[in-house]
Amino acid sequence: MNSPGVGKMTEASKDAAVSAVKPLRANAYPKEGFSMVVDGKFKQHFATLDDAQKAAVSLKIKFPLLQVAVRDSVTAERTPVNLPE
Repeated sequence: MNSPGVGKMTEASKDAAVSAVKPLRANAYPKEGFSMVVDGKFKQHFATLDDAQKAAVSLKIKFPLLQVAVRDSVTAERTPVNLPE
């Protein structure tokens, strides 16, 4: 049996939950920097293109069947990442 009050939210905890920072929407695009896109979904965000490309190539080497791209947030252009030769 449950103890009285266990598992129930108090008014203070409800207020804290409501005032917590809301996560970004799943369909909201980043407005700055570069994003690694895996199979059409945003996975990581980077400040520089070089960092995003390094992470994307590393992932593509480990999992060559994935579709990996780098998206520029300013131009909204996606650049596919291929395996290095």
